[in-house]
Amino acid sequence: MFLTLSAFNTLYQFWIHTRTIKNMGFLEYIINTPSHHRVHHGSNPKYIDKNHAGSLIIWDKMFGTFQKEEEEVYYGITTPLASWNPVWANVHYWAELWGTAKKSDTIADKINVFIKPPGWFPAKLGGFKPAPEIDAVNYKKFDASYSKNLILYVLVQFTIALASGSALLFLYPKMEIITVLPTAFFTIFTLLSCGALLERKNWLKYFEFARLIFSLFALYLFKDLLIFNTLALTVLIIQLGSLVWFYYLQNTEFHVQEKSPV
Repeated sequence: MFLTLSAFNTLYQFWIHTRTIKNMGFLEYIINTPSHHRVHHGSNPKYIDKNHAGSLIIWDKMFGTFQKEEEEVYYGITTPLASWNPVWANVHYWAELWGTAKKSDTIADKINVFIKPPGWFPAKLGGFKPAPEIDAVNYKKFDASYSKNLILYVLVQFTIALASGSALLFLYPKMEIITVLPTAFFTIFTLLSCGALLERKNWLKYFEFARLIFSLFALYLFKDLLIFNTLALTVLIIQLGSLVWFYYLQNTEFHVQEKSPV
């Protein structure tokens, strides 16, 4: 029952990630609406740690974590990530915490760095630092300009990662560990590559060629599947095409721009 409700709760939250729907009248008092969830994703100080609801907003109202959408929401985190790397996006804060812990003097402070609320720092490092107010005049999102060719290549690779990740989620109970692991690594590496492509990382020139070649050899692990012949031919065409496509891209698009550690 828990797993079923958890799945429905997750599916419910798909439609509330929008700016198109403004206000839903009396439903705003009961369910988690787009307006409520926009607040949840805001980096404005008054919006931080608010509206944790999945489907029903009544819980936030009961436990004092509700905040109505008022001024414009500035999405994201208080310190902009400035990276398209999905792996780094999931681990960067741990790296920041580790760096803070190393600068702390006492064992207690080193531990507190990981268990205290966000914004807590040892007295040596200045103590608690509240979220900064939004500077609407100078606020600027991390962005860059790309050619249509590069965007299209990233879109194709992301679609492949989405397909392999979805297949893994639905089919892993029927798969052997020898096929689960390569599929998981391929999905992660492809997402990592998508981020690195948009940041034009220098190491990607070698990594992407290795990833594409790895995917061709990994096909052999799926030889026992009934759809192997169709799968192999489809992936072979796509990945060989990607090899040629990326060879062209790395000769025409890449200028080294190092921005994130990963």
